[in-house]
Amino acid sequence: MNQLDPSNFIVSLLTLPVGGTLALALVLLILLIQVEQRISQPMLPARLFNRRQLGLAYLLSAGAGLAEASLVFVPLMAVTGLANQGINDKNATWLLIPAILAMAIGSPLAGRLLDRVGSRNVIRSGTALMSAGFFMLSLLGGNLTFFLLSGVLIGGGLTALLGAPIRYIMLGEASAEERSLAQGLVTLFTSIGQLVGSALIGALVASFGADDPFGGYQTAFVLVAFISLILFASATFLKNRQRELETLRGNEAFSRG
Repeated sequence: MNQLDPSNFIVSLLTLPVGGTLALALVLLILLIQVEQRISQPMLPARLFNRRQLGLAYLLSAGAGLAEASLVFVPLMAVTGLANQGINDKNATWLLIPAILAMAIGSPLAGRLLDRVGSRNVIRSGTALMSAGFFMLSLLGGNLTFFLLSGVLIGGGLTALLGAPIRYIMLGEASAEERSLAQGLVTLFTSIGQLVGSALIGALVASFGADDPFGGYQTAFVLVAFISLILFASATFLKNRQRELETLRGNEAFSRG
């Protein structure tokens, strides 16, 4: 993916480093699915992939990982776009502090709200904040005030995806015997999102930022903002609070029985 040239997408997709490795990955994925279906104790059991709620949780986890990985590029964007406001290689990393503080404050708040309004409302609110933050960063990131404010929105939004809400879904949907494995799958999809995000954003910046590095970062974060909107739309299909509680009670009763 980091060899992909988005400005010349089709041509780069047909090259061996891009198209060849993508085809190999798809073949290996098919083989993995076949092997997992045949063995008696699979590491990736099909029953943890055939429920919509779990599928949405995996998607949201991957999106969270992608968004988290994009934060690595924020100081680099600041160096290219805020140099006239005193930002350089030595102090650019400090601009991540608003996002980190927002995550530190928002995580316990998100956990508290889970028991009151349910995971769907918490995650929808978080993805909405994150979308607004990435749009602000991409469109208004040349202004230091908006740059810092976007970090607060992004960090606050990420608390609904990286912390308790996704794991709350997994604990509610999985049986007692499946819960440890389900938590591991969440971490797996988050890591996939991080890997894809790092490679994809780097490719976008390299492709669109050859003549204007700051413009390359803006393009990359516009894409992340649209991905955040997709996550927001996906979160609307999560179970409401009443159905979530019914599933949780049903799993607990099944485990006791």
